Amino acid sequence: MSRDNYKFLKICKIGKRKMTAKNISIREIAKLSGVSISTVSRVINNSGSYSQKTGKKVMDVVKRYDYHANSIARGLRKRKTNSIGIIVPNLGNSFFSNLVELIESQLSNKNFSTIICDTSNSQEKERKSIDMLNARFVDGIIVISGRTKFKMKSLHYSVPLVYIDRESQATDEHYFIGSDHYKGAFLATNKLISAHTKPFLFKNEIEYPSIKDRTRGYIDSFKKSFDTFDPERIFVIPKKLNLQKERAVIRSRLRGIFVKYPSPIGIFATNDSLAVNIILSARDVNINVPKDLKVIGFDDSPVAQYSIPELTTVRQDVETIAKIACSKLIDQIINPNVEKKPQKIIVDVSLVERGSV
Repeated sequence: MSRDNYKFLKICKIGKRKMTAKNISIREIAKLSGVSISTVSRVINNSGSYSQKTGKKVMDVVKRYDYHANSIARGLRKRKTNSIGIIVPNLGNSFFSNLVELIESQLSNKNFSTIICDTSNSQEKERKSIDMLNARFVDGIIVISGRTKFKMKSLHYSVPLVYIDRESQATDEHYFIGSDHYKGAFLATNKLISAHTKPFLFKNEIEYPSIKDRTRGYIDSFKKSFDTFDPERIFVIPKKLNLQKERAVIRSRLRGIFVKYPSPIGIFATNDSLAVNIILSARDVNINVPKDLKVIGFDDSPVAQYSIPELTTVRQDVETIAKIACSKLIDQIINPNVEKKPQKIIVDVSLVERGSV
């Protein structure tokens, strides 16, 4: 038996266990390769100097056992983990899930892994998510929407941040990217007015900053055309209703509107799911869309094209939002010493006209 083979068999018996890809260590790779631990580290991390022969000896052992470095442990030592945290209020919302998918794809192309935290609109869950991201020393965080401003002081260490449709409590050194929600609502309301209606606004009780901007856009457009505005034209859907109860509430509201006001009636809904529920509820009470009721949503989510008739809606440019957010975050990670200035980037929206108006 050769000396090398003897060494190989001896190390394989360490602790009376068979060595596998799951438990081989850098120390054992060093013994098998006949080099120091520091040399193995240089070869695996492709840093420092070593000969081609030495590199081959180490990599032969690495490949034999399909060794993968513990990136988390290495990241904790270097305070760099190549991981990004994404805090999102509700992945059940198709806009949020689409945006997160695009962000994850772009970060993956740049060799960053992602840790996605769905907070379910809960401040307690958000706090726990932040604690977890703190413990993992993520290289950056993307914060998507939310009802309150993000508390930077809850982070235990300095980390690059980018906000999408949500602002920070700190007024400096942050990047904000968002759609032009005000313009989108203004366009939608104008479209309904041009269709000879005095539109109503339907919105959910859970109100993000983006919804506040959409409400302002609706009110300003209405006032511009009619000079006055009646707050009773805004109808808020109570939170925590199941689908059946929500539609029952909408049906009741529709009946009341059609008794009091002449058709056609226009409704701007602050998201597509709500808009489609309005269309389905109208069908239940024999209201024709778009002849008697004209509906516009917001987001251009997939459900908009499955609705009958297909839903007219405001499209957000999620691809551009994701691209800018990832670019701004990675720039901060790569150039941590570059002075950052507050920057608010508003991405344009467009009205997609379909059959509901």
